Amino acid sequence: PVLTTPPPAPRTPAPAPTVVPTVASPTGDDDDYEEIFTDGFEDNDTNKFKNPKLREERKHSGSKSTRLKKNQALTSHEIILDTSSFVKINFFYSARNLEAGEGLSLLYKINSSGEWLEARRWILDTDFGNSNKHNAEWYEGTETIATEGKGKIKIQFKGLNDERNDQIYIDDVTVSGSVN
Repeated sequence: PVLTTPPPAPRTPAPAPTVVPTVASPTGDDDDYEEIFTDGFEDNDTNKFKNPKLREERKHSGSKSTRLKKNQALTSHEIILDTSSFVKINFFYSARNLEAGEGLSLLYKINSSGEWLEARRWILDTDFGNSNKHNAEWYEGTETIATEGKGKIKIQFKGLNDERNDQIYIDDVTVSGSVN
């Protein structure tokens, strides 16, 4: 008799984080938002984000930015929203030494409960370019999230990169709440 070996079972990919569609504000107009949070990097204010890796060698504006390496995350403390129905998160980012498919993810938690929800991903060669130069280009990221009038939000920037020399710089983070 001839013995045959069955083919190996297909590998199951790891589950992706929960992606929640974001909703635009009723008008989408910047005048509908009021700034309620800034990153504090220039003032060495480490009370807004947990353990930011402040850097002076690369920044969008001011004197400092923060850097993510190899799957690191930058997580805010709770941001009080009052009664905002929507928040707009605006920031600038720059990348060094990333490979195709790597990038950055913006996650959030409302009222500090439950799991992190992914608002959006920015991926190399799709959303931005890469540079090994010290003065690489900066890109603007903006995302609007429906908060349904909940009182607090936490945000997290997570590197989607897997090597120690991969670097993502983040600067000029603002969170604005809808005033309608």
